[in-house]
Amino acid sequence: MREFLIVLSITFVGTQVLAQLPKKALQTPQLVAIQNKANYLDHDLSLEFGVLPSDAFNKGVTLGGSYTYFYSQYSAWEIINLKGSINFETSLKQDLLDVGVDVTNTTLEGKLDPISFIITSNYVYTPFYSKSLLFNSSILNSETSFVAGIGTIKFKTTGFQPLVNIGAYARYYTDLGKSWKFDLRWNFHSDSSGSLGNFIFIGASYSMQLGDVPEHLKTKKRFE
Repeated sequence: MREFLIVLSITFVGTQVLAQLPKKALQTPQLVAIQNKANYLDHDLSLEFGVLPSDAFNKGVTLGGSYTYFYSQYSAWEIINLKGSINFETSLKQDLLDVGVDVTNTTLEGKLDPISFIITSNYVYTPFYSKSLLFNSSILNSETSFVAGIGTIKFKTTGFQPLVNIGAYARYYTDLGKSWKFDLRWNFHSDSSGSLGNFIFIGASYSMQLGDVPEHLKTKKRFE
């Protein structure tokens, strides 16, 4: 009987204590983990350099640029991407010819034809925006975009060919309206006979806001 009275007393005291607590103390706190972007461009002008590891016979170093208009934070039109290529032949072709092996290509009329320049226009979709801690000392804002588009490619001797490309790039902001992009694109082309070829492009570019930074970002602190 005594044990029962003790339990009953503890229960009564406990309910009285809970009744005196403010309602806010009993509520689950609201968690807010999503923040708006601290950086983005709406008129993106990029200066680009990269490499074209086209095949075992030709390697290209590219210089170029692009202009992209962002009509929302997630969607954009890369209106033009233009890059010219400086070609470097490897010694493989001559090595094969020296031992009597005839070297031909499965596309481009059988020619090992280096790339002169590429022009494309692409749709850009940016679903990922990230904030990272760099070496426990600074905040790094970045985003990942996917691209797809069409264009044309100019080969040195076989001329212009239609081109389709897909890829992705990572952008790392250094300040409001300024960033570095690291680009990987897979390109597909065909010649007059319908034969298909492909090559990859690996590049980096420095991007800047063309004109004023978007108005609502001007009052934000860097790396907010």
